Amino acid sequence: LLGRSIDLNRLISQRINSCILRSLENAITKFESEGLYFIIVLDNLLEVNRLCHRLLNENLGSLANFDDLFFEANRQVSSQNGRITLHIYSELNDDLFPNFCYNTTTKRFVRGKVNYRNPPDRGRPPTVAAQYEFGSKSLNAAFYNLSMMYSGFIGIPHFRVMAKLIGYQGISAILGDLLSSARRLLNDQIKTHVRVLFGLAPKQCKLQRFDYGIEGNLQYFVHQLKRFSGYIHLHKEFCQSLREFGNIVTFILGLEMGLAHEEMFDLLAASTFTGQIPKPYAKSSEERELKIQRLEAKYSRLQISSICQQFGTESQAKVAAESELLTRERLCCGLNIFGMILNRLRDTLLVDPIWIGPKPSNGVMWIDECVEFHRIWSSFQFILCLAYFNQTNINQNSGQSTEDIYSTLKKGITTTVNNSPTIVESLWQGLSIEELFGDGIYWAGCLLIRLLGQHRRFEVLDFCYHLLRVNRTVGAQIEGKEHVELGLSQQKIGISQLIDRIRRVQAQNNQLFTILNNYVINENIEQTIRHFPPPIYQPQSQHYGNGETHEGSAL
Repeated sequence: LLGRSIDLNRLISQRINSCILRSLENAITKFESEGLYFIIVLDNLLEVNRLCHRLLNENLGSLANFDDLFFEANRQVSSQNGRITLHIYSELNDDLFPNFCYNTTTKRFVRGKVNYRNPPDRGRPPTVAAQYEFGSKSLNAAFYNLSMMYSGFIGIPHFRVMAKLIGYQGISAILGDLLSSARRLLNDQIKTHVRVLFGLAPKQCKLQRFDYGIEGNLQYFVHQLKRFSGYIHLHKEFCQSLREFGNIVTFILGLEMGLAHEEMFDLLAASTFTGQIPKPYAKSSEERELKIQRLEAKYSRLQISSICQQFGTESQAKVAAESELLTRERLCCGLNIFGMILNRLRDTLLVDPIWIGPKPSNGVMWIDECVEFHRIWSSFQFILCLAYFNQTNINQNSGQSTEDIYSTLKKGITTTVNNSPTIVESLWQGLSIEELFGDGIYWAGCLLIRLLGQHRRFEVLDFCYHLLRVNRTVGAQIEGKEHVELGLSQQKIGISQLIDRIRRVQAQNNQLFTILNNYVINENIEQTIRHFPPPIYQPQSQHYGNGETHEGSAL
């Protein structure tokens, strides 16, 4: 036009860049107004925009790099941690850890039936046109319906997306803050309750003989732990602190599993170009070596690093070697994030002697004395087993005597949380400890015992396990009783139900100890050995009557 030219490609590219940037900002803003489950929808929105950018980039050469647009929308250009990382950390501390229950079997976090802390105020999600989401109203409805399958829990699919979106830098920042939070829970809350419980626990609590049977042993433990069970914060603050600590640990484990999944997919996709050829099946080793040589010769032209070293320039060979190194060296190949976190937590525990107690008087180990943490956990686990039985047999006994072992459930927990029924009301509505707090409390207890190296003593000296051994040896049928009355309240407990509950708890503890044994590295305790020099033989002279001398033998 009048001797001037207009670059329509560049003008259209500028407007497309603006539209993609707006779509990315809307996706992240919607994620900030929802819970962690919405990260699946965020990943779908980002993948749709990435696909759109790739298709348009085939004809529009002036489009900006998609990663640059994503960093700008995530406000990660001048900041180390973007909006996604900050929102994930906020949701973890404000909602997931205090209000969600972890299930060891499904490896999922589900929202508890009672919120201990008010959920954060996230604001209303922005209203945008359909073309800035999935393209149309029908496509939006289809994608949102697919994503609703992941909205009722937080599990491995969410951890995989987290690891993919925030990367190593975001994972490092989140793990550092979570480690600080775990240490704060140990030192400020859990240790305080444990110190009080040591004062309420009996000085000695022996495992009674099998001759006393189930009833005698059970009555003995109930009597010994009467002051322990009356601790007013036992079923509220202490359980909540253990739940938060256990949720932190299980989240770190799940995040590492999600990261390992993503890295394995990357390694599998890049194996052809990095010379990682799987071993083929063969009947003999010679046949296998022959097949491997054929495969290496077949895929030798696809190994970018070796090709650049042979035919490329020096700079190209250097870049190819560095790229191959970054592709092959992943955390899942040898490093262990969860094990490192556990080692640092163990260093925090061993600073205070309250967890391990004084030196044993017999020079070997404490047996009957309640001076180590595993004894506190045995007492707490015993109370939980009885509380579970009480919750499954709810009746009109809410006006029982204060001597009842469950009195703390009725008079100690009266705080209303988030305009919901109180925790004690929920207990009397038939909710179990697992429904209120999840498996996080068991993860916390087993982890502390394992880090302190007391897991073997716990398995031998635990009160509930002792009742289980008595039942296996003596049994309730021999005694002729199916129920046991506890204390002055005449509360009846079904022996078979109690034993079944203990079996379930033992199976779960064994599973947790098996998982933790794969990550916890035992410290090499140096034993001081005194070396004595070997005896030196010195022959002794023996005098005979004839005046001759003879050297004695070694024998």
